[in-house]
Amino acid sequence: MGPERMKRRGRDATASVRGAEPTGRTRARPAKASGPRSRAQPSSPRVEHVEMLAMLGGEASLGNISADTRAKLIAASRTLRVAAGRVLFHKGDAPDCCYLILKGAVKVSLPSKDGQDTLLAVLGRGDMVGEMALLDQQPRSATVTALKSCELCQLPTTTLEWLAREDTAVFRQLLTVLSARVRASNEISHIQQMPLKARLARALLRLAQGFGERLPDGRVLIRQKLSQAELGRMVGAARENINRQVADWSKAKVLSRVSGYYCIQSLQALERLADLDAR
Repeated sequence: MGPERMKRRGRDATASVRGAEPTGRTRARPAKASGPRSRAQPSSPRVEHVEMLAMLGGEASLGNISADTRAKLIAASRTLRVAAGRVLFHKGDAPDCCYLILKGAVKVSLPSKDGQDTLLAVLGRGDMVGEMALLDQQPRSATVTALKSCELCQLPTTTLEWLAREDTAVFRQLLTVLSARVRASNEISHIQQMPLKARLARALLRLAQGFGERLPDGRVLIRQKLSQAELGRMVGAARENINRQVADWSKAKVLSRVSGYYCIQSLQALERLADLDAR
């Protein structure tokens, strides 16, 4: 199946994000072996095309595939704008595509019968979401929701399957990511046995890695607002316990709040707390 057919089929995948506003496909086309294009084209790609190439060439889930394959992948993708609160996909949905986050942030959660969803992760610019279901074609294992207005690059399953047949590095890279996810899952099981202060410290450090802004005085501002209840769902603790721990760290000048954002005042102290052994 060729790239043009993949592009046509890829249009249907946008239905998985209800209310998403397509911003149009990237102008790039899969590279041909010979000759210049017959029609005049802009001499430089669109900014979003450049951003996607840079992200896919970095530490993202498909970061090790060839430049040619990345260009073809982006040519067959489309960008979407998704409003805050919109669901990208629900747990149990069929895996028709994955997403590269260009702007904004999403949360990955497991729904529960009592309505208190377990917050598994918060992902932001440069992260990919939904790619693991492409390996086994099993229903989605979690629900992903936009925390703020997002701009996403949507990569259809059919496109990835076609590219994997042309470049086996695509599946090799996804298998590498799968191995990393399994190791991370094992680490989560270990972390759940740690004291609350260690679990919360690790969660804040992960958020700082993805959303942290280093301030001139050395503090790290986490540019993603989360409630104490949401932090509790990330680490498996009640909101009241999170409140007490945050208050203790505020007195010790380890953590503070700035305009509703968490601010790490002492990164070294938080890193020491994160290394506490399970008891």
